[in-house]
Amino acid sequence: MSYKCLFSALRMNGKSLGDCAMASECSDGNYRLYIDMDVEQKRFSCMAVSFVCADLDDVWACPALEVELLFSVEGYFDGVRHMAFAADPSALSEDDGYMHYPDISGILCLLNEVKSIESEICTS
Repeated sequence: MSYKCLFSALRMNGKSLGDCAMASECSDGNYRLYIDMDVEQKRFSCMAVSFVCADLDDVWACPALEVELLFSVEGYFDGVRHMAFAADPSALSEDDGYMHYPDISGILCLLNEVKSIESEICTS
């Protein structure tokens, strides 16, 4: 199962994903990891997306940019608690999470960034 949508439709903690910090970019710019964090509260959220299609040369600036949500993560003081793969964040179920032939190298790049953020923020 995969979840594809307009990049502009994705929200994390009430913010447009494009307004969140980009923590990492890999696989020739096709994969991006966005983060929203609160260091004082020792919590963070991440969403990783993959470019699907757009009309412009600068695809990430295109208002019609379509992306695939690769995974989302919620981390707190004690580490990553919630991780969902390729799932609609508004309708998670036990059937979500399947990815067909994912680019493991690209996903590992993003997950390594999540691990770095977890080590920095979740110190308990």
